[in-house]
Amino acid sequence: MQSSYSFTDLNGLMAFSKDVSKHLNSSPTTDDMEGVEIYLLELRSISASLAGALASAEVLFAKAMVSVVEETPAIQWGKIKNSSTLVMEYAKGKYPNEHYMVCKLKELKECIRQATTHYSVLIAYKRQEMAMSTFGGGGKGEEGEFPTKEP
Repeated sequence: MQSSYSFTDLNGLMAFSKDVSKHLNSSPTTDDMEGVEIYLLELRSISASLAGALASAEVLFAKAMVSVVEETPAIQWGKIKNSSTLVMEYAKGKYPNEHYMVCKLKELKECIRQATTHYSVLIAYKRQEMAMSTFGGGGKGEEGEFPTKEP
């Protein structure tokens, strides 16, 4: 992924979301624990950047909403002004790219949240599995019993 993106316009946000999507689809295999740990760190870093990108996208859509209020002809505005749902739907239709970007970044945020949770659990499980294997037999003694302190 690029090291910096411009979150002040839709083009920068679009490039960022495209790269995040690609990164999410390039996860390492679960057999490559070193790769999984690096990938998890990368996802956490992306998550921090994603928070800023989402905030910027929401600002762009809020500015679009202001434009809707200011630029809508009086006749149309009279028909929708008493319904926040109609105003929002009108704004989504008038500024679909801004709305799409907010939705896309929210979706990516949720995907990263789920992926980091799953990879964290995987790493914890593999570490526990390795710790148990040092006792032999999955934590059991030589005869298949759990080890005791008796000689």
